[in-house]
Amino acid sequence: MTAGPRGYDRTKRAIDLVVASTALVLLAPVLVVVAAAVRWRLGGPVLFRQMRPGRHGVPFELLKFRTMREGPCIPAHDAERLTPLGRGLRAMSLDDLPNLWNVLRGDMSLVGPRPLLVQYLDRYTPEQARRHEVRPGVTGLAQVRGRNALTWEEKFAYGVAYVDGRCLRLDVKILLATVGFIARRHGISASGSATAPEFVGSSHGRGSGDRGLWSHGREMLGIVRAVNAVSPTWRVLGFVDDKPSAVSRERVSRLVVSLLGPLEWLGSLPPTTRVVLGVGNPRTRRSLADRVAEYGLAAASLVHPAATVGPDLVAGEGLLVFAGARVTTNVVLARAPQSERDRRSRLHAGGLRVGQPACRCLR
Repeated sequence: MTAGPRGYDRTKRAIDLVVASTALVLLAPVLVVVAAAVRWRLGGPVLFRQMRPGRHGVPFELLKFRTMREGPCIPAHDAERLTPLGRGLRAMSLDDLPNLWNVLRGDMSLVGPRPLLVQYLDRYTPEQARRHEVRPGVTGLAQVRGRNALTWEEKFAYGVAYVDGRCLRLDVKILLATVGFIARRHGISASGSATAPEFVGSSHGRGSGDRGLWSHGREMLGIVRAVNAVSPTWRVLGFVDDKPSAVSRERVSRLVVSLLGPLEWLGSLPPTTRVVLGVGNPRTRRSLADRVAEYGLAAASLVHPAATVGPDLVAGEGLLVFAGARVTTNVVLARAPQSERDRRSRLHAGGLRVGQPACRCLR
């Protein structure tokens, strides 16, 4: 099941509202005590706020109780920043209680894949990215199967398994299992880590033999899919490559797209077709852009839903803004429209502030 019936979604949302609002009222004394303890031991602010990707990868502000020391002179490693109070709160999952407010706001659900970091979005395989087809949860299948004791691949597999098999019975089982799992205090941290190691991407499916089609091209496909998840806009025809014989068709099949053939194949497409240049090398990219233009086609401009773009951005042809990027001032990126190029002699990125991962402004 890739998308739950509307009846299930409505029922689950109603349950989320009732349970979250009731829990916030009943647990108000606990919230006050924990907030006071955090204030006393760690100072302000009491709450930890961080942007996390929600349903369809759209970011929201996650709320938790602080468990780590902060400041310019504080060590960077989690093990050195995590306080005894923080360890206790994490062991009992009390630091996640403010997540209930996220549930009330509709950012999260009681049950679903846990929200991870925004910078992980372009590191997922297409299968792993399916975890964003549903709202993230306060608890989830991975949390009751091992939590941080699991590998990243195991966590993602459980996330996708929940997306495919979600139903009210499964939700109830996960909620009940969560209580027992918290009582046993299992999987609070990964082996050799105070919390969990950084996810740097899955090693399978990567290799130099597949060149841009598997690396940069995969990221481009991820942006297209994220855009379509929010508002269906694009129909993906497939990949073309300047040397298709050098590309593994088996790995193309993992992307659930077709390898259409060499670049000459573009000559058979109507002029309304848009091309996404999945090539990171600027020189190669410019060369391919010129060849694409010879066929009378234009490059698509794509902005990931998890990117923050200011209202004054001049989005030129072929603009690609990745998840986590922040473009907050008046800038011109990619190939600007002709009138804009006449006014500004060169492209610039003045005032561009980029988060993690780095925004790739490909021209």
